[in-house]
Amino acid sequence: MRIQVTGRNVTVSNELSSYAQEKIGKLERYFDGIQDAQVLFTEQKTIKICEVTMKASGKVIRAEYRGSEFMEAVDFVAEKLERQIRRYKEKFQERRKEGSKDIEPVFVKQEQASQSKIVRVKEVPVKQMNFEEAIMQMELLSHDFFVFYNPDSKRLNILYRRKDGDLGILEPIEA
Repeated sequence: MRIQVTGRNVTVSNELSSYAQEKIGKLERYFDGIQDAQVLFTEQKTIKICEVTMKASGKVIRAEYRGSEFMEAVDFVAEKLERQIRRYKEKFQERRKEGSKDIEPVFVKQEQASQSKIVRVKEVPVKQMNFEEAIMQMELLSHDFFVFYNPDSKRLNILYRRKDGDLGILEPIEA
């Protein structure tokens, strides 16, 4: 596994870089499909942030921690990633045993636009996958939504977590 350690608004010492590479490198024993990991250290006033993004078997696994020390942040991020990897493997094995379950699409009414302004535009790679894979990917990223191409419907789908904790699917159609 390749591990890239960088800093934003902070100079990463050799000691910190080695420590992060050692801790993140140990995660490979839990999931051998990890190709590379990016470790980003950021400092905002007194807050130290460690953010790790890993690519494994076409999936993205991400964790972040904010604390008072970088070493502490690395420890917490490594623990969080380990839990995510274990949870992913367990769910993957359970779903293989159970087979696929159908997810009913949920349609949401369009609400009036608020006075909010767009502060960031982000390009999102859209991969072809089924509902189960999309759910696992969304949970690995710790996001509330996930965009994917559904090969069954041959359409772009948006999986999202509802306020009640359930999941919904947006399936865009031409108006």
